[in-house]
Amino acid sequence: MNNSSLYECTIEPRNLKFERSFFIFFKTLKIILFIITILIAIYAFYFSNFMWLVALFFLLLTLLVLNLQRRFYNFYDYYFCVDEIKFAKIVNNKNRRLIIKFKVKDIQKIGFVTSNDFNKFEFEKHYKKVYAKSKILDETNVYFAINYNGENKLIIANYHNEFLSYILKKSSNSILDGEFAETLKKYEKYNLS
Repeated sequence: MNNSSLYECTIEPRNLKFERSFFIFFKTLKIILFIITILIAIYAFYFSNFMWLVALFFLLLTLLVLNLQRRFYNFYDYYFCVDEIKFAKIVNNKNRRLIIKFKVKDIQKIGFVTSNDFNKFEFEKHYKKVYAKSKILDETNVYFAINYNGENKLIIANYHNEFLSYILKKSSNSILDGEFAETLKKYEKYNLS
């Protein structure tokens, strides 16, 4: 395979230390709550039927903390291979989950989330949002409006210059948002990679 048609990049969380700290906090809290749940269940087994409700409450609390833990310390992988694009989420820097996979020919528009075209796509009900990044938007995020298997999707991702350059080599300039080039010049001062 030709290396010029293969590219992969990993997007780190915006506040890596902060998210890692929260991840460790929730992981520790989850372990403590689970141990308390086990101890209460053992106590309930031998002494009190009422304590089963308390054990169930602590189990639900443990599951809630587990859910919160999964929201922190997530990385995203962006792949480009020949004419296929994949976005994957690495949950807690361990488990990789495919978010979406599509072909370059499925792309209808590419642009920044600050553009008017993005607002049009966002408010159209038949476009389903897919986040290939954290759900907090900033002005340097890009969108991909695609029609994949008959479904319209609006993929929101972090801006990565090399990744976009590989996509643009395999596509026509007509997929670029009207404001993309102007906004890109404006953002060059940020020295985005």
